[in-house]
This record gives sequence, C-alpha cells and structure tokens, in this order.
Amino acid sequence: MRAFLEAHAGTIRVGADGAAYGDPFEWACGVTFLPNGEAWLHGADRPVTPAIWRAVGELLQANGVRVAVWERRKQGQAPRQVRAKVKGDA
Repeated sequence: MRAFLEAHAGTIRVGADGAAYGDPFEWACGVTFLPNGEAWLHGADRPVTPAIWRAVGELLQANGVRVAVWERRKQGQAPRQVRAKVKGDA
C-alpha cells in the first residue's frame, strides 16, 4: 500500500524579494484549499497591497488555484465576500 498527503490548509507569508522560508515576513494569512480549485484566504494580519496580491497570486497559481475567496470586513458594515481570479506572472 502507499499513502498520499493532500494538504488542505496552511499559512501564506509574503516577504521581501529573495526571502526564504524562515526569514522575516511583511504579511501573512491563513489559506484553506477547496477541492474546486479555489482557496479561502482568512486571518490576514494587515491590508493587502498590490505587491502582496501579485506575490500571493503567483504562489496560488503555481499551486493550481484558480480563484481566491475572502471576506472584506469594515467596521460598522456587514462582511462581504470577494472572489478574485488568480492572475500570477507564473
């Protein structure tokens, strides 16, 4: 028999160009991979900038994700779900 690991969740960390695993990072969030090619992003530690989104998009695309889903929460407003097609440079 042979066993296989199918990862369902993890943490995305974004650091400076040239950063490696374990180096300081500038942004982080949790990610849950859904079986339909989507990823649910949650628990971001700060707002997403265009540079962060490009880096995250490239990472998700390289791992087979086509759509990222998350909730936008603004104080005093009901949360709204955001769905974005992943467009990385990869």
